[in-house]
Amino acid sequence: MKKIAFLLILMLLIFACAANNTPYEQKLQLWIGQPESALLKSWGRPTVQKIMSDGQTILSYIKQNEYLVPTEYFYDYPGWLDSDIVYDPFFSEESFAPYAQIADTEIEETCQTSFMAQNGIIQSYKFQGNNCH
Repeated sequence: MKKIAFLLILMLLIFACAANNTPYEQKLQLWIGQPESALLKSWGRPTVQKIMSDGQTILSYIKQNEYLVPTEYFYDYPGWLDSDIVYDPFFSEESFAPYAQIADTEIEETCQTSFMAQNGIIQSYKFQGNNCH
């Protein structure tokens, strides 16, 4: 009975780990055991490459996108105490030149994916960021 309970718990843990794999992680998993040269051919030159003292190679690929979303524009005449909003990108299609802008909203998307190779073979990977796919 204990063996069956142990096997059931083991199977649940295996399925739980498999369920947490994202499609991106599944793509990366395919590189384990592949030659480093194949990764370089497919992904290109890494953003950062470091050779460790024990002979391991770390290949890191970093992608970053920044977007500016315009906010409201207003009449900007010296001496005016009040400013009327004349452009709002989400509610208006009016032209905003030659008005001043209050501020932009910056959206940044990043992903850093690193592979560790030993003797020219990919052994592991790691990734982090909000734009890994």
